[in-house]
Amino acid sequence: MDYLEILKTIGLVIFGGLALYIEYNKKVQEKIAEITGKAVAFIKEAEELYKDTTKAGGTKKTWVVNKLYELVPKPLNMIITRNMIDQIVESTFEEIEKYAKQQLDKQVDKLK
Repeated sequence: MDYLEILKTIGLVIFGGLALYIEYNKKVQEKIAEITGKAVAFIKEAEELYKDTTKAGGTKKTWVVNKLYELVPKPLNMIITRNMIDQIVESTFEEIEKYAKQQLDKQVDKLK
């Protein structure tokens, strides 16, 4: 009978840990989605802030990464790192650039 109680307790602890993990993982995923969504807005804002500055690509990117990193709650800093945000900004910028090129190509094709 004591073994059964011990097994129940272990099962409950494991189940509780799993529930906490799932909830924490959900919060991390939500925060990453929020950061990704705001990346475009911050990239646009950086373009406006540094529009009169030449060769400011690195400065703009650093500004965007810092602004997005400020959105990360302290407990999530170990999981959502500055490097991860840097990669989000880089991939977002590449997608914006790819889209802009496609639109420009469409306009050029219309002129032909």
